[in-house]
Parts: sequence; structure tokens; C-alpha cells
Amino acid sequence: MVEERRFVVDGLSLSYKGLFEVEALLNLVYAWLRNKGYSIAENEVEEKVSENHKDFTLIIEPRKKITEKVSYVMHIEVLMKGVEEVPISMQGHKYRLEQGRVDFMFHGFITTEYEYEWIQKAYVFFLRALFSKFIYGIKNLKYDGGLVEEVNALSIEIKSFLNLYRYSPDKRMPDVTPEA
Repeated sequence: MVEERRFVVDGLSLSYKGLFEVEALLNLVYAWLRNKGYSIAENEVEEKVSENHKDFTLIIEPRKKITEKVSYVMHIEVLMKGVEEVPISMQGHKYRLEQGRVDFMFHGFITTEYEYEWIQKAYVFFLRALFSKFIYGIKNLKYDGGLVEEVNALSIEIKSFLNLYRYSPDKRMPDVTPEA
């Protein structure tokens, strides 16, 4: 089979700097993708550890089959820089959170799979291209909105999760103090 990719979302980014929990953040992303019916493939996982902090790179490509021939594919790059553990005390309890910078980059594309017979001869390839562009292509545009919605919904979910940590502790809970 031959797979054809058409980009729908290119380069949607999300950045955050502050306190967060790495494990909870990644669990949120994976749970959201599983709940929406995506199968997840991790392409790259890299971790660099220095004396005071860690840097993470994670690239995942979740895929969701829409029809027999059409699939949604997201390419998500997660970069975490300068991540270090920070002990905090909140309402008499001690917690360990991470502090650093997190950058997400989202790409979304729609793949269509064609049987090999469609590309064997030049005139058949030409006819398929015409058919795909002018007849079937119009029908395929209906899938674009669904992918854009899902990429935006995931981005909003992550942003909402990270914003829970953004509020300064003294406004949210008066007795939160970082430990020395």
C-alpha cells in the first residue's frame, strides 16, 4: 500500500515555564489520546541528565483510523528543559514537583492509503490524481475539521492542566511555602 500524507495542522505550539509534574502531564496526554481512540507509537525518547537538572525529548505519533483508507495522525514533540525537582510544603504536607520549561509542538496530517495497483502505470496514477483532487478530494475535506478540532482540544487540555500550577501559591493556598 502507498500512503499519502496531507498536512492539516502545521506547527501549533504551546510553551510553559514553572512548576509541574512530568509523570502526571504525560499520563494526561496518553490517557486523552487513548480515550479518543488513538493508537500510540513513541518514535523517540531521550533524556539528558546533568548535575542540577534534566532535559527530556519525547516524540510520539498517535494514529486514529477514521475509515478503511483514511487516518488521522498527530506528530507531537515534547521538549522539557532545565527540569529539576523542587520540594514544597502545602498545608502541612510535603510534595516534590518539577520545575522547568515545557514546549509542545503539534502537527496533524491526514493519511490516505491506496492499493499498489493504483500507482503501477502512469495513466492510472494520473487518473487517480484527478479523481482524488476533484471528486474524492472534496469528500476528504470533511475530515480536516475533525483533526483540527482534536489537535486543538488536546492543546487546550494540556494548557488547562499546566495552568493549574501557574497560579502563585500565595493566592491559591496561603500556607504553601517552598522548602529550603
